Amino acid sequence: MNTTNSAMFGDKNPNPIAPNAVAHEAKLENGPAKRLVEFANKVRAMDELQLAETVSTRLLVTAGKLISSGVAPRVACNAAVVQPITDDQAQLEALQDLANLMF
Repeated sequence: MNTTNSAMFGDKNPNPIAPNAVAHEAKLENGPAKRLVEFANKVRAMDELQLAETVSTRLLVTAGKLISSGVAPRVACNAAVVQPITDDQAQLEALQDLANLMF
């Protein structure tokens, strides 16, 4: 199955996210961009949360732009990544806890 069609067949992780792409697009240093991608990979691996949406490169770039403009990484991750992918309270808490651990 190619990656173009994998999303149609329920693959939540059709494409890996490259830290250098996030860094470039967000005008962010490589270290924080790598952390954002690590966070995304952990979220993508949390099948027990049964998220309808997953973390996209676009969401990470948005978080990266917030960080590069001076927003604290935890706040940026919550606003740009966690909040957009779910409104379920238990899922929000789990994702916010993960963000707090990683940032």
